Amino acid sequence: MGIGVNEATARTKLNGFAQRNGWSALPAIKNGKLFGIYQGASRTLVDFTMVQFIAKSLYPDLFKDIDPVKNYHDYYKKYLPVTPVGTFALSASGEQQ
Repeated sequence: MGIGVNEATARTKLNGFAQRNGWSALPAIKNGKLFGIYQGASRTLVDFTMVQFIAKSLYPDLFKDIDPVKNYHDYYKKYLPVTPVGTFALSASGEQQ
């Protein structure tokens, strides 16, 4: 997950966690609620967008008006001279956040 990583690759790698020994017993795996964020974005000034993604994943009804990935891109557009291309936050199931 991150810069230069396409969504299909990120989702495949994320779904690999569900195959780990013992993980099938976890409520998140049982309920199809496995999510991933770009760890590199969680250690920068744009980390608020990853916190938004986690909040929205846990409480979708409370944060339905927030688009964390759009906010991530908007931050780059406003403050940085580059446009990030890749996958930064997603659901293993393909569910939109």
